[in-house]
Amino acid sequence: MMENRTICFFPVVGYQADLMQKIAKELLINKIINKAIFLCPSFNSYNAINDEFNKILLPKEILSIKSKDNSKEHPSVIEFEKKKLYVEEKWGINKKRNLKINLENESLVYGFYWREFLQNENIVLMILWNGYLLPQQSLIYFINKSNVPIFFMENGYEPLSFVVDKKGINAHSSFKYGEVQYKSDKLDDYDLYRATGLRHPSKFFKLLFRYLQVQLSILLHFKYRKYFRYEFSPSVTSKIKQIALSLTQIHKRETLLEEKRFVFFPLQVITDSQLLINYNYSQENAIKKMAQIIDKLNEDQDEPVYLCIKDHPRQETTKYFEQIKKEIVSPYIVFIPRGNIDQLLNKCAAVVTINSSVGYEALKKGKEVLVLGEAIYTGPGLGKKIGSWEELEESLKSILYKGKIYADSYEISQFINQYQKYCILKHDPTAINKVVGRIVSILKER
Repeated sequence: MMENRTICFFPVVGYQADLMQKIAKELLINKIINKAIFLCPSFNSYNAINDEFNKILLPKEILSIKSKDNSKEHPSVIEFEKKKLYVEEKWGINKKRNLKINLENESLVYGFYWREFLQNENIVLMILWNGYLLPQQSLIYFINKSNVPIFFMENGYEPLSFVVDKKGINAHSSFKYGEVQYKSDKLDDYDLYRATGLRHPSKFFKLLFRYLQVQLSILLHFKYRKYFRYEFSPSVTSKIKQIALSLTQIHKRETLLEEKRFVFFPLQVITDSQLLINYNYSQENAIKKMAQIIDKLNEDQDEPVYLCIKDHPRQETTKYFEQIKKEIVSPYIVFIPRGNIDQLLNKCAAVVTINSSVGYEALKKGKEVLVLGEAIYTGPGLGKKIGSWEELEESLKSILYKGKIYADSYEISQFINQYQKYCILKHDPTAINKVVGRIVSILKER
């Protein structure tokens, strides 16, 4: 009789749950495990999980707990959410919800829950998407004490891709240029009788139904809305505003930068973990410094150079972009709410980024990329890591006068080739097979 082998999956939203279900199904069909548990911090992820799986709606569980973990051994679990809530409050995100959140108290309640949960389940592997949310950070703390391996999943830099990593995500992942991440994704001991790809048929009505289902669930649990803060489902009003703004800017964005020499700065979502964890300053501070540098560079330029600042298509509030436009007044700054990334990258003289995926796309096009935060695509011949504003000014000046000086086509080609092997393309018919292969590999090591 097969020993009890349980893998826990921790998706945050629906599309992550969809992907993880496919992985769980292959593991169960091939008897690699005999139980899969889905830990869901949102209705979005919970409603996406089929009833055939064990699934837990975490906010509902937490609301029923009266006890706390009084050891107070894990204060660091609130670091990311503390920063995130500060940013949300500063820019009026979720203001209408009027959330009164006690992160310290919540972490103690989750601590109590995870102690009980891990004692009652024989977990052989934990798979989390991203991993920075408070319930995830608390779980990681206790999982590490029990010596259970963890896989982290996140969207990849390649279009329609994802990554699976034993260490973390993005700058905290195990990916290092020049090092082999996975020797092989082949399954030696398990012959999958079918390869499960991630095809994308039309899902509009399914997604619409799921969205409405989530909105209804939130309304029914309005009293406890602070525990259901991981839905990441924009309101219908917000969606309409974004579409309207995009449509009104179509002609404007196509003509603003014609025949102009410019440096491209792509904005990132202000609550993104990439920004809050892997950069020590605010994005708006970086923009102001960049504007000052561009103004200064133009004092010595025969031909003016502009700074193009483009908002992120999934930015959580229009207030952020509008406020930056008000605060930064310069004839050399061009603000674009929406725009074609490929066209901007093709035309720009260089890209300055904190650690956006646009930096990776720029390298693929052979562009000079100057990086302010922590990112995996910096190094000799790749993106140049900037250590000070003075260095940024000098680097931009060198690029504008001399052209390509940091980016090396051979190094970029080697780096891209390695990264493409590291990430998994969703349309690859063997995508799930590869993930299962990595899971089998990590289970063999136990």
